[in-house]
Amino acid sequence: MNTARLRVVLRGVEPAVARVIDVPASATLPELHELLQAAIGWTDSHLHQFVTPQETYGMEIPGAEVWPEDQRDETGALLADLGTEFEYLYDFGDGWTHDIEVPNRPRTRSSRCTASPSRRPGTSATRSTASTPAWARWSSTAAPDSPCAPRRGS
Repeated sequence: MNTARLRVVLRGVEPAVARVIDVPASATLPELHELLQAAIGWTDSHLHQFVTPQETYGMEIPGAEVWPEDQRDETGALLADLGTEFEYLYDFGDGWTHDIEVPNRPRTRSSRCTASPSRRPGTSATRSTASTPAWARWSSTAAPDSPCAPRRGS
């Protein structure tokens, strides 16, 4: 499987919350959203957007009859459409912004990370879950040099 390595940093929190994750290079934005939810430990209970300098992609807003003027439907969009640097916005009320870099694309690799989607930023608890694909999970027990290990302070 061709993969892309993402460096994900949650902006404006101390201590720093950062992840390095490998995802399928062919991932759609809805799939990428699910992978980011698992990697950071969010519960998929809020709206989200992917923002590049040129485009904003998002999901349909419940109850809205039209898309926001500057937003494109994420359904058919791919990770490759986002370029090498983009933002992932989650929970518009609290405004969690994740800065994402794709330093190298794509890779032929099958890194497997393990972690719980219930993991919250800044916590150390992890537990396995069958509902998250193995290649989409992150682990706090990963070796420090593992692509799944957290990076702090950057």
